[in-house]
Amino acid sequence: MTRIVRMRGYVFVQIATNRFGRSSYQSLPWLMVFFIGALPKSLRGLTLPERFMTQLASIGAVTRVMRGGRHRCIRSHCVAFDCTPGPPVSLLPRSLSDVEAYRVVMVGDFTEAQTKKIKKMHRIRNQLVRNVFNFYKAYNHLYDDVFPNDEVLDSYYSDEMIAQHFVDFADDDDDAFHDDAICAEEESVRGDSDSWNGGEADEQNVLERRVGLCDTSNLTATTTCDPNTKSAVTSSEREFLIRRSNKIASGISADLFARIFPNLFPFGRGHPGESRRRAVSVKECVKYYLSLSRRQFAEDELFTLVALDCISLQNMYIQNSVRCKRFPGMYEGFESIGVEQLSKALRENERMRQGFFPTHGQADRLTHSFLRTVDLATGSIWGSNSERAQCRRKAFAYQARFGQPALFVTLTPNTDESMVTAQYTGITSVDTLFDILESKTPTKSDLREASLGNDFASAKLFIRQVDAFIRFVLGVDPKTNKPSLSGGLLGDVQAYFDIVETQGRGTLHIHFLVWLTRCPPNSAAIDSILKSEDGDRFCASVASYADSIVRNELPIRLDGYMCSVCGSTPAHLVPLPIPDKARKDPMTGVFSARARARSMEPALLRCGCCKTIFSSQHVLRSTLLNKRPFHWPVWENPLSVKAVMEQADIEMECRGTKKSAIKIIEERERLVDSLSCEGDVKTENGMTPLETIALLDQYNSAQMPLCKREDDLFQSDYISRAIELLPPSLSDNRMTEALMDFMVSTLVFLFNQHWWGHTKTCFKQSRATADASFCRYLFPRERVETTTFSSSGVELKRPLAHEFINGFNYAIMATFKCNHDIQLLLGGKDATERIHYCCKYVTKQQKQLDSTIAVALAALNRRQEKENAEMETLPILGDQERISFARRRVASIAYSMTSRQEIAGPLAALYLLRGSCCYSSSSCSSIPLKDIVRQLESSDSYTCYLVNESVDTPRFQAVCFLDDYICRPEQLKHINVDEFAMRFFRKKRRAKFSILDAISAKSPAFTHSQRWATQQRSSSLRLWIPNPIHRYRIIAGIAVQACEVISDSIQAISFSGRIAWHPKLFGRCVATRLHNVGRRSK
Repeated sequence: MTRIVRMRGYVFVQIATNRFGRSSYQSLPWLMVFFIGALPKSLRGLTLPERFMTQLASIGAVTRVMRGGRHRCIRSHCVAFDCTPGPPVSLLPRSLSDVEAYRVVMVGDFTEAQTKKIKKMHRIRNQLVRNVFNFYKAYNHLYDDVFPNDEVLDSYYSDEMIAQHFVDFADDDDDAFHDDAICAEEESVRGDSDSWNGGEADEQNVLERRVGLCDTSNLTATTTCDPNTKSAVTSSEREFLIRRSNKIASGISADLFARIFPNLFPFGRGHPGESRRRAVSVKECVKYYLSLSRRQFAEDELFTLVALDCISLQNMYIQNSVRCKRFPGMYEGFESIGVEQLSKALRENERMRQGFFPTHGQADRLTHSFLRTVDLATGSIWGSNSERAQCRRKAFAYQARFGQPALFVTLTPNTDESMVTAQYTGITSVDTLFDILESKTPTKSDLREASLGNDFASAKLFIRQVDAFIRFVLGVDPKTNKPSLSGGLLGDVQAYFDIVETQGRGTLHIHFLVWLTRCPPNSAAIDSILKSEDGDRFCASVASYADSIVRNELPIRLDGYMCSVCGSTPAHLVPLPIPDKARKDPMTGVFSARARARSMEPALLRCGCCKTIFSSQHVLRSTLLNKRPFHWPVWENPLSVKAVMEQADIEMECRGTKKSAIKIIEERERLVDSLSCEGDVKTENGMTPLETIALLDQYNSAQMPLCKREDDLFQSDYISRAIELLPPSLSDNRMTEALMDFMVSTLVFLFNQHWWGHTKTCFKQSRATADASFCRYLFPRERVETTTFSSSGVELKRPLAHEFINGFNYAIMATFKCNHDIQLLLGGKDATERIHYCCKYVTKQQKQLDSTIAVALAALNRRQEKENAEMETLPILGDQERISFARRRVASIAYSMTSRQEIAGPLAALYLLRGSCCYSSSSCSSIPLKDIVRQLESSDSYTCYLVNESVDTPRFQAVCFLDDYICRPEQLKHINVDEFAMRFFRKKRRAKFSILDAISAKSPAFTHSQRWATQQRSSSLRLWIPNPIHRYRIIAGIAVQACEVISDSIQAISFSGRIAWHPKLFGRCVATRLHNVGRRSK
């Protein structure tokens, strides 16, 4: 529904009234409308300096660190600091000297075209600034009290003047920013250096990684850089002093967003603080803004990061305020804590975290209680390490509830280099994904630039792929957490827990901990099974299950390989011992191009006939070349009439009518048939398929020299790119088994092959290696003839020539087309440390930029200065003022402790969409063990925590979990505290309902009731009972899992045997991947 609204005589700007339909968020009422205005086309495309000059409020700082070079794209690292609205503005536009929030640092050499591009990104067009300000003054009511700054409006800003004010230049001394140093941040199998490099046509593409960072230090220096410092040479990222703010943003429920982003709210309407018929939270408003089809909010450089910062901090303030009102006694004494006490407690906590015993002079309990309260507050801030620490406690709670996990799964969806991303970001030349074969294939730099420019699209695609993974691979409905009727690809999943994290290049990936049903609960049970009479049969069952879900061998057979010298078959290949040099960095000690050219792929095979040595990659490349088709995709069997009608029903929503859908499907079939019959048609690389195969065969040497991944012709081959970019299609079921094996083998070669030259993240200190000079992933790995299982774990089969192949699943690779890994965690006592490490690795902390001790002490000093200033105006410090000081101290320290945490743009969009980075099959409930033990040991009467809901009349309500349990109804007297926490939760009782007879009126719990999932006719109580999986024993109110081993131990596990991949599963995954993406947002 759309309306044309006249606003002060302005008629040619359209105000859209968007209602929430099927494709929007159902959490908002469909009657709710948002009036989102748009600037005229002539006023769009403002640069950041132009926006800062005309907006009413500014953020703390935005810094762009940019690098370029010949035959390279412009790489930018954009850091946005905390949202800090200044004092009310009465004079606009701002002068150039007042725009202090924007800095540009250019590192190294730039081509002439790149220099022009960067100047264009931060130019100031005086006439455009004048027109924008006049528009705001005429049509935005927030600018009514703002007067024009005639001196600025009449000024002229040249490129030299702007560069002198905004731009700092840094030399690339001693090759500190070499490509290898730039690629050091890559933490995936593939990395992103292939999109960083390109031709002359890609030199002006800007690949910008956006990072949000809140900072509250009192540094006021502008961005500077000293190229002579040693840190600039030894680090891949230079250190810059950034102008920072010590103010905290507030008022996000008012018109703060409209003041910071007048280009997005040009009429001052539609912002989260606008009065509406029904109230809508700020988070839901932001989710709606990001989902608009015009993408003006999603593609804005700062909106996603500022929204995340404001909303997460608001959550922390609310949580801290509510906790202070519920438990005011907990905050008593916090206002008297000094710097010395806090420093002592922080250092003691740091020693304990590193595994040392505390010092003799331990800190007092009050300071430790203060730090615990701060930790609870920081846990409410999205992306903080305290939040991940809470998730770690949940992960170990899962382990205590369900036993040791059976699987550790890593999934890295391809959200930055796929045609689905191109469709989401609007850079394709077709309207729907069904017509993707007719679209021109975008370059890697174009895809990377589009994905980095729209973090919402990357997060949205990531969420959809993870939901499809949970639904079809794990066999659990992600919305209801109920098992699906068809089951999962990995077996009968009992529970799962996973965390999303950011890789070095900004993309998202996720780690899963998976528990299987009827699986031994711990290592002691597995050891007992192995020692029993049925131990051999149990090992065979586990080995068969492992082979059914993960493999290290390409599905395509090596029978077609022939020695390039003598033409002998693979039967004559002789394996060579894997040298230690193959697991080290080949660039160690290499400083010249000539020495770099001498670095070759490690020789791991030898021909038994001609004695020629080969690399494993050479054998795999030759095998893929022998099976390579001329074009892609190749669909063998034509669609039947019934299949055409079914396909038309799916595409009819995008075509308008079924008749037009049938016509387009028939044209697509003729196009694919014509391509498969012509072998002399030139592809996008300007060569025929035969010429391409001849070139690849000539390029495939026995040992290729060290090169960048983007220089590998097999990585940039037209067929390889088509297989990688094209999304799954319903017609993929028409491929032959040989073609499907070739597609999966190519994907494994692209995604799940460890790069033989290794990456910087391979060389870190690990228990698996002797020192940091060896690859911690142990690639290349030793060959294994058959899959075995023992107390130390599962050893998967690894045949000849597959030393660099990482484990993969056939169906997952064919459907999701991304890097993934599956590890079985089953094992006895020898595998206990590995299982514990995986549980910790899932919730590992993100990068912390500064010392938390120094940050906390600096925040306390600033807080004390403000308190001293306030105490001068207060004659007497009452109890309310003391509690207020304590509450604000907790908020200030929590704000500062999380201010140095980086949040990448895609992760920020994920938090705004989901509200959490954690996926789990069950919720967790905390049990106050300390209060329980104190109550059991104390002989005094128990005192309930009560809160008065009304100021006029006494209306008290119990607010503690232990209060709820002690004052539970008579019907629940047989429930222990663990079951009470697991099965019941609080439900707010409406005032019109009468007091329940089942709850005693004398109890303070009469103002609320426990909610049950099944309605009972004789009672208004509701019960929610999860599926019981493990038996528990209750000792003094504390749940302890039973560790007895079942007598018939072999019955403790019943794997379903070999799980065969079925095309129907592939079709279901395809349907999920294509759901709601067939229609292009317009």
